Amino acid sequence: MEYDFQEEREQKYVNMDKVKMNVRLIDFCSRIWQVHPFMEGNTRTTAVFIVQYFRALGFDVKNDLFLENALYFRNALARSNYADISRGIASDPQFLEG
Repeated sequence: MEYDFQEEREQKYVNMDKVKMNVRLIDFCSRIWQVHPFMEGNTRTTAVFIVQYFRALGFDVKNDLFLENALYFRNALARSNYADISRGIASDPQFLEG
């Protein structure tokens, strides 16, 4: 996580277009979840972190989206991190981008 947070601190979101910013933030959040830093409720705690972090960046994000779609959110995080090269499966963040 230290690497991910250091890399995030170096981002200059003010100079990014919205598409690039969105991709970057989704990747950051996905990597946080993948590390599984919380013993219990990792997905819920990651969602709370994401909401707070996005708000700190000036986005108007509500927690309702995560609450109402908890299973979808968890599966989208898993899919964004899952890859199996031997089967031709690459990680796919598109379900988080929608």
